[in-house]
Amino acid sequence: MYDYITQGAIIRSRATWYELGEKNNKYFLNLEKSNKKSSVRKIFTRDGKLINNPKKIMDELESFHADLYDGSSCPSDTATSMFLDNSRGFPALADDSRKICEGKLGYSECFSVLGTFPKNKTPRNDGLTIEFYLAFWPLF
Repeated sequence: MYDYITQGAIIRSRATWYELGEKNNKYFLNLEKSNKKSSVRKIFTRDGKLINNPKKIMDELESFHADLYDGSSCPSDTATSMFLDNSRGFPALADDSRKICEGKLGYSECFSVLGTFPKNKTPRNDGLTIEFYLAFWPLF
């Protein structure tokens, strides 16, 4: 059955290559063949029986994941709060430091932080360097 599905995918990909004018290369054929190997052909059920029927395998996988993510094993709020409690050794900010961190960032604070970046580097993935941001800072 898996060989039949793979042959169908290969035929469809060749039709796409023909329609779009792309060349058929070995990379896509090898990729298709490697995907074929990654299917589950046998599985042990929860009672320990080995099954190889594709329909039963899918049913077993579905029931396993449904039980796994049904939400009954989520930790309670008390367990979460106990984990995040300050008494467990997690560092906490002092009140004066917490007040400094609250609120909006100011113009001068942002500009002073921008000046600490190394020159000829991009702080973001847009490719714009620190020099660009410093030159056009009044426009921002």
